[in-house]
Amino acid sequence: MPPLSYRALILSGRRSSGDPVADAEKVSSKAFAHVGGRPMIDHVIRAVEGSGRMADIQISLPQDCPIEREAPGLAARLARGELLRHQSKEGPSGSVLSVLQAMKPGERLFVTTADHPLLTSDLVCRFLDEADKLDADIAAALAPLDVVKAAREADPADLPPRRGRRTRLAFKDGVFSGCNMFALKAPAAERGIALWQRIEHDRKKPVRLVARLGVWGLLNWLAGRLTLADALGRLGRRVDLLAMPVIMRDADAATDIDSLDDLAMVRAVFARQKARAASPSIDSSSIDAHPINS
Repeated sequence: MPPLSYRALILSGRRSSGDPVADAEKVSSKAFAHVGGRPMIDHVIRAVEGSGRMADIQISLPQDCPIEREAPGLAARLARGELLRHQSKEGPSGSVLSVLQAMKPGERLFVTTADHPLLTSDLVCRFLDEADKLDADIAAALAPLDVVKAAREADPADLPPRRGRRTRLAFKDGVFSGCNMFALKAPAAERGIALWQRIEHDRKKPVRLVARLGVWGLLNWLAGRLTLADALGRLGRRVDLLAMPVIMRDADAATDIDSLDDLAMVRAVFARQKARAASPSIDSSSIDAHPINS
């Protein structure tokens, strides 16, 4: 069976409480902070486009976003209609809901964020291939924390250490970190958005997140008997939909930019890639095949 086609939404709104990366880089949104010589959102767009799985790509931007000044290349592509502009709503979940409500039954939406410049077309395809097999109303990408830790330990010595704090969700089958990739099926996924809106407020507080599973779900989690799939299944059943995880065993999938430490590390990765491309005569055995091992 040929791969399923998706529509895509790249979220690039800004936090109402302010953002240390955007503030330090003097841009309206961290999506426009430069990584590898261009706004980080450009790398995300390239990865999503390169997957070959998208019928169209919408970029969620605030109405007053100074895109012509901060990302002129993106502004030009939007003006030519190569990409579609979506006006950000209240919170990421509000933006996703507005897109889902305009979709036809059975259409599928791929959602990711603009602060994920290490995202590659291969990661997108691997996630969507697994999501297609699950055929869930909502599929969410998560990476085992041991994979992320192993990558940190294997990072080349010249890379800044990864000090960014990842959201950690501990279950019977392991500890996981979110990857900011979702596959949603219209219209059923709409029922999960109200729950998502509540979860957004608790995303850095695992106990509150798990408490939304109900009394027995919370007790099972506290007793160490709840798996990740169990947790998503329970959440889905509360709003009558099928929610399932896609496990990504790649640290890059779980590397977004939430802090200046994250930004420094990712910039070093891109600088290393550029140096390697400019020096093909360097013995490849002395350089990692991938900037971050997994």
